Amino acid sequence: MTISKIVFFNGHQHGDLANNRGVVNYITPYLKELDLFCVHMKNPDSIYFNDNVKIHNPSTYPDSKLLSTHIGHIKFCGFQSTVANDTLFINLWIGLSPSFKDNRKDTGIGITRQSLMNQTIEIINIIKQHTNIEIPYPTDAKQTMPSSIKHPTKNHKEIEHFTQKVLPNYRKKILISNGHVESCQCPPFNIGDLLIQGGIVQKYRDVLFILTAESQQTSSNNIVLINNIVPIPNLNEIDYISRYCDVLITRASGPGCMFSTQENFYDTSKTFISFTTNKNIALEALSSVDAIKNESWGNENTAKMIWSNNFSSNNICSIIEKTII
Repeated sequence: MTISKIVFFNGHQHGDLANNRGVVNYITPYLKELDLFCVHMKNPDSIYFNDNVKIHNPSTYPDSKLLSTHIGHIKFCGFQSTVANDTLFINLWIGLSPSFKDNRKDTGIGITRQSLMNQTIEIINIIKQHTNIEIPYPTDAKQTMPSSIKHPTKNHKEIEHFTQKVLPNYRKKILISNGHVESCQCPPFNIGDLLIQGGIVQKYRDVLFILTAESQQTSSNNIVLINNIVPIPNLNEIDYISRYCDVLITRASGPGCMFSTQENFYDTSKTFISFTTNKNIALEALSSVDAIKNESWGNENTAKMIWSNNFSSNNICSIIEKTII
């Protein structure tokens, strides 16, 4: 049977999908003669890959019966690939990557630049098994890191006004992923609340604090909620806005994974701050194995990288304030 369609799928969280962007965008330019789809459990508009990949959830995929018959519930699918009729299904969840599983078992380390490149090579080999399409292997881990979108996918006027008219009025722009964390990357706390309670927002009126989730009310006009600029789903727009920010604060959840891109990573004027329980999952998709082992993030002529597993209010406020001064 000749393959005419490839369906990439991932039944896990937004962060998992965000980390898939570099893998998909490296491979798909070589597959232009095929119909390309990505199926996941989130809003189809939540994460953009490229114009050649049609996004669906299981109920909107054109042949949902075929998907259900051969994949079942995509979150619980336990294999990397299968073929049905003229369709090659490829599971993008990195937890099924043989090289990732082996490394995780040996070292405990999470998603690194190298693991994304290795996963890409595995997927290329799967495609080569079922097609005559030649796809060159990546030779540098940078090639398969997630990349920022080049333009917003919606609310263009609002985003343009915010980035071109509002942001230039502030000395520094701090983008904070402060919503609920789905996969136990860190304890539940709202960074926006801590910064207000600690007086940081009020003290630095020339700094704009941009939140991905609501915090407590404050009279300060230098704190904004992205949801008030562009409605949910807005992960693509969070990615886009991050390009204009000086400090990016992540907890390895969906919004933080969205702005963990190579453009931000290789911008030496930026600072990443990661709060996670375990250094092995800090700064996922950006870190190298050596950087995690040695806790030497930011020593590669990249953005400044800060990691902490001290979740006290004083520590969080202190780390953030030092990037503002």
